[in-house]
Amino acid sequence: MKQLIIVFLFLCSSVYCQSQEIIKVRKPKIDLVGVWNLTFISESYAAKCWEFKTDGVFNVLEGIQDGDTILVPDENGTWLIKGDKLIITITGEATNGKQKLYEKPQVLEFDVINDKEEIILKTLDRRGKLISLLITRKTNE
Repeated sequence: MKQLIIVFLFLCSSVYCQSQEIIKVRKPKIDLVGVWNLTFISESYAAKCWEFKTDGVFNVLEGIQDGDTILVPDENGTWLIKGDKLIITITGEATNGKQKLYEKPQVLEFDVINDKEEIILKTLDRRGKLISLLITRKTNE
């Protein structure tokens, strides 16, 4: 009888351990490399496209003229993902083809909600108002 109880306890503990392993769900990796359209833009963020490069370079892309389909870097800096946070540090801008560094970089930190082809970025502005951005991968047309 004692051996039966020990075997029963062993089986219960192994089933419990296996069920704990099953519960662990991997979060999808946040893959931002590429060019993204901002499809929902609050008044604080007026850029049309953001570019995230593999080497950590971040660019705000804009047309040379209104309605232009050729996009060039305007503001730029770096980006990184920490857990579910996107941190963008804007360090300068390109004006008339010349790079100008800002005296004080601007750091933007977003909570990232990943939905494969669409990503929602949430942050608070300086007044504490919630800002939500929807970004979608730019397709070549």
